[in-house]
Amino acid sequence: MYRIVHILTLVLFCLTLSAAVWADDPQAVAEVKNFHEDHYKKLETDTPEQVMERFAPGFIGYRANYNNPSLYMIKGGFLDPEDWIIDIAGPDDFRKYVEGVIKVQPAMIEWKKKDNIIIEIANVHVNGNHAISVSRQLNKWRDPTTNDDIMEEHRSVWFLSKIKGQWKFTSKISGISWSQLVIKNVPEM
Repeated sequence: MYRIVHILTLVLFCLTLSAAVWADDPQAVAEVKNFHEDHYKKLETDTPEQVMERFAPGFIGYRANYNNPSLYMIKGGFLDPEDWIIDIAGPDDFRKYVEGVIKVQPAMIEWKKKDNIIIEIANVHVNGNHAISVSRQLNKWRDPTTNDDIMEEHRSVWFLSKIKGQWKFTSKISGISWSQLVIKNVPEM
């Protein structure tokens, strides 16, 4: 009996210790989440150079989708990593990406005013000077041809590192998951 209690105590101690080792520092998680949320807020006013300061040199963007909803439907909302592509590689691609993001901001701001777009940071995990963050974007609009309401959600995974004391995005995988809901509006009689 004594041996069982001793072994059980040792196992519980090891489990507690391992949980503490792998636990996220709440302050670091909040810091990364705030950094990521601020990134989205600042997109509305920042210049390309200011946006680029939040990214590490050599940032690489991967895309898990081809902007083709049928691929997601076939695979149940997820794309196999074998289908992923490199979307942003090198300074020229990166600048085009940043300029494209800034270019669509006026439309995004209008959508936000109408609650047609919601962006949230769904999860953050930090391990030392490295972090992973998942953003969730929900878009809503009405199809003018059918009068149906469309709701679309996609998630992206962002990788970050603390460089010279500041968090920077080092890479991301866009479109890790995607779903679309069509709400049929019946015409009034």
